Amino acid sequence: MNRKYHRIVISLLVGIFSMIMLIHVSSAMELNVVLSTGQTLKINANPEDTVKKLKDNIFNITEISYLNQAIYVGNKVLKDKNTLASYSIKDGTTLSVRIELQNSPTSKPKSGVLPIVIMIVIILAAGIFFMRKKPPVENRS
Repeated sequence: MNRKYHRIVISLLVGIFSMIMLIHVSSAMELNVVLSTGQTLKINANPEDTVKKLKDNIFNITEISYLNQAIYVGNKVLKDKNTLASYSIKDGTTLSVRIELQNSPTSKPKSGVLPIVIMIVIILAAGIFFMRKKPPVENRS
């Protein structure tokens, strides 16, 4: 009797797993992505993918950094954190990518604070050195 229930449970689990995989595979969609150069890409995505993930896929094909990509559906710019489904993007939707040059978050302008701090430390050290009390000089006459 125990083995019979095990087989039933395993069959149910396999069936549920198969249904989940079927739903997941069937939710994949193909998007038409038009670059500002006029080139059209066909990119596979899922509705639950974020715009950032789509930008990463575009980067893998074009090597255009996601920081420089602005993706539009119509005249509306898509935000990185939102999903494709939140914009009602469906299979066959055409998106346009405009290249907008932005500074990389890793490149910061140098402020020059370090040299100023070093100069202040040197001036303070020199002041302390020259202002210290000198031991009295002994007369050896």
